[in-house]
Amino acid sequence: MKKFIIVALLAVTPFVTFAQREFDKFQDKEGIDGIVIHENLVDVLGYIKLSGGAEKAKDYLDKVDSMESLRVFTTSDKKYSKDMKKTVASYLRKHSMDELVSLNDKGTKVNIYITAGKNNSQIKELLVFTENKKDDEVVLVSFIGNIDLDDKE
Repeated sequence: MKKFIIVALLAVTPFVTFAQREFDKFQDKEGIDGIVIHENLVDVLGYIKLSGGAEKAKDYLDKVDSMESLRVFTTSDKKYSKDMKKTVASYLRKHSMDELVSLNDKGTKVNIYITAGKNNSQIKELLVFTENKKDDEVVLVSFIGNIDLDDKE
């Protein structure tokens, strides 16, 4: 389940950016798996030449242009699971984010929050928190950037 969630979330990397300082404490902790992608990597990817049949990849790279970074953290350690849940709750109290999706299925709870951009078709921040109470597994994903939902290209 953990690998599936990470792969699914990485599939949306073209629409993601910088995670807040509150979540930095989970980086480089024994018992927490994490991935951090910074703006510099996105800049480097923009210089990669793409050959035949790579138009879709080019489109994604163009959309990633405004990405600063992406942070994904996951753990099954009960102590860190509780800390992540507490940190997300604190973060949501401090920042005005709208709940986009709340799903509870077979012991797995998924919440997706957003902060709108200049208009309703733009998203400045996306926060995903999943919790599996059966095995204390949690996944925290934080993206900040400019996602334009009207961008149809």
